[in-house]
Amino acid sequence: MIETPGAKRILRYEVPVDDQWHVHDLAGPIVHVAARDPRVVEFWALDEDGWTRDSEFRVFGTGHPLPEGRLVHHGTVIVADGRLVWHLIEGAPTSAASPDAASGSRAVAA
Repeated sequence: MIETPGAKRILRYEVPVDDQWHVHDLAGPIVHVAARDPRVVEFWALDEDGWTRDSEFRVFGTGHPLPEGRLVHHGTVIVADGRLVWHLIEGAPTSAASPDAASGSRAVAA
């Protein structure tokens, strides 16, 4: 891959379906949500120079209770031949620093 200073790119991230919050350092907005494996929800986000933020993400199933706090729904994926429906939620649960927040990686290879 050729690196071009100041160029934008799209990176892929993963959030396991494990009832835990996962922190990812994003460098731009989320552009797509999908799943190729029923145990992991993936999302793609723009990587823009000079713009980063730590965000907490968690996967919830349809009908599962959501916590109190500021939450953003980024997308829904249907897996396992329609038997499972996952929702990718970004949020700040009631406590500012969730005690169960797992560390996340910067981005993963496709």
